[in-house]
Amino acid sequence: MSSEKEKAGPIIELSTVYFYSGSVPRTLALKDCGLEMCQPMPGLICGLYGRQSKQDGFMAAHAYAERNRLEFTVIDFLVRLNCPINPSKMKTENVPDHDFLSLNQVRRQLWEPITFAIEDESEQGSARSNEEVDGKMLLLDSPSLISRFTDTPEYQHLRVVAFDSRPAMCTQTLTIGVVPHRHWAAIEMATCRLNPTTHITLESPLDNQSPNAKASDQPSPHLRPAG
Repeated sequence: MSSEKEKAGPIIELSTVYFYSGSVPRTLALKDCGLEMCQPMPGLICGLYGRQSKQDGFMAAHAYAERNRLEFTVIDFLVRLNCPINPSKMKTENVPDHDFLSLNQVRRQLWEPITFAIEDESEQGSARSNEEVDGKMLLLDSPSLISRFTDTPEYQHLRVVAFDSRPAMCTQTLTIGVVPHRHWAAIEMATCRLNPTTHITLESPLDNQSPNAKASDQPSPHLRPAG
């Protein structure tokens, strides 16, 4: 048992907020509690990444809940990695050896393939003929573009990708971590920080998919983009 623990990779903790009315639910499915972004994020679950982002995000959630006469709770979920975390800025040639990537900690050379992956064909044409497109700026207002990167074959092994963008609950830029649904099994545990008696289940959004399976990718009826 101890040898298995020693072989286990590091853990990334992401945190999400869930808004509700009335009493806190006794049971919540993590797949229905991903952090709502400024646009739908199909195929991904999102959470706040990093101490400062979480602190700012929880303050924004509190303000949002007060404005909309809602309650909220915080859910932390742990993602197990297979590979060590790169302590330095990531180089293009090092990406295959790691399954966590923070776009705030990458070499400039790596931004070219990242930007190329998230641009659409029309954007690529205009970018090459006019001026260079800034991938970071694209992701600020269009976080769903990150799926073009995570779905690219050479990056499909990444279990967690962190980048700066804007959630639906506020206009502030926060660091967001996304886990592609293909890596759902890497989520080992989820707990309700503010309401520890609430049970968080880990059933995969890929199980028993139906034509309505994407409903969890749409904004919660309680969560409207803050004006």
